[in-house]
Amino acid sequence: MSNFDLRAHSQLVRFFEKQAEWIGLAKNAGPILAALYVAKYEPGEKISLEDLSDLTRYSRSNVSLILTQLEALGIVYGEIDHSQTGRGRRRILYEIDERFTSLISLVVKTTILRLKETLSDIESLRKMEEHGLKRINEMLDDFQNEAEASLPSFLQSKLHETRL
Repeated sequence: MSNFDLRAHSQLVRFFEKQAEWIGLAKNAGPILAALYVAKYEPGEKISLEDLSDLTRYSRSNVSLILTQLEALGIVYGEIDHSQTGRGRRRILYEIDERFTSLISLVVKTTILRLKETLSDIESLRKMEEHGLKRINEMLDDFQNEAEASLPSFLQSKLHETRL
């Protein structure tokens, strides 16, 4: 992993920045995801917080915060480096959790969940406005139709965008 240069792989980093944003993380999680996924395809490769900090040029505290978020989502797993000897804090090595199925499927699930929440919000508004103005119900109908129609076209466009 030491010979991997994120700057030389800017398209890969941009891909992971987009994925991070789609699952609700900040764009700066992208380079960390890129490094972890590259390591996943190098047998036995795990990365320490310090290595990620060096690769991304992020502060250790920023890397730690991002890793905590990725762990909470079940994407990343950290384990103590038992080969380390001596006193002090134990080094933790990170990798993509083998139980995590797919970053892409998480993006799709997150988007579907957001659309379902939008539809639920529209329905709640509709119930509140049953005795309200007809124009508000027309507006809610338009929002609902747009949300329901956007899912198939969204999935198609994301599939096409990912292939580019």
